[in-house]
Amino acid sequence: MLKTMADIQKYGLHRAATINAISSSHCLRCNKRGKGKNVHMERSEESPTGWKCPQCGSTVPKKVPFSSKYLGDIGYKMLEKSSIIVESLPLYFEDIVPMLYMTYKMGRT
Repeated sequence: MLKTMADIQKYGLHRAATINAISSSHCLRCNKRGKGKNVHMERSEESPTGWKCPQCGSTVPKKVPFSSKYLGDIGYKMLEKSSIIVESLPLYFEDIVPMLYMTYKMGRT
């Protein structure tokens, strides 16, 4: 989501919505060929994407862009969550990393 926030700042809401499109469970090839025909793809272990169309055998899912309204609505939520992560980084590096190092060092001896 941080990449999405950066894209919103760089390109604006409408362009960022298109850039950060997500895959749907519909076949891209059947959608183009069948004048908007939405064929649900099935899970497949053999395909590189993990999906396969039962009609044409394509493995490419259709991409669906976020709406610019949705990105505008979740912008503050993303900012709030990322600020929580940033505020907790000092705790992580001051307390947790040394503890993990000591556990690792004791395990090796």
